[in-house]
Amino acid sequence: ITNDKVGIGTTDPQHALDIQGAYYSRMVQKGDQPGATLNIDWNEGNIQHVILTGNITTVNFTNGRSGGRYVLIVKQTGSYSIAWPTGPTGNVRFPGGSTFNVSTGASPTAPKTDYFGFLYNGVDGKYDSVAFSAAFF
Repeated sequence: ITNDKVGIGTTDPQHALDIQGAYYSRMVQKGDQPGATLNIDWNEGNIQHVILTGNITTVNFTNGRSGGRYVLIVKQTGSYSIAWPTGPTGNVRFPGGSTFNVSTGASPTAPKTDYFGFLYNGVDGKYDSVAFSAAFF
């Protein structure tokens, strides 16, 4: 600690927290999600992994921090869907008001993995989608 600044990998921190070098966050394995409700509590970790084994009709993101960066990794084992909480009452926004759908046409023996990146906008209380990569085999 130097002048109320904390440095990791540096003895001369320039900001409240100054990290020199790489850092990582543990990935939380949520396991199989057979359907209905997917609850993601970002206090558990900012990278979370789920395996779809049924359609998700309700998504609950909780405990985002303003400016927080979050990644949801979705492994598709069939042609299941996710109903994102969008619109005026939802807390997820996608560019242009559209949504990014999970990959389809997978199977338990040939799954596909999608990555959804979000920033939490604490002013609006929304998780803004900022990245999407799909169909990794």
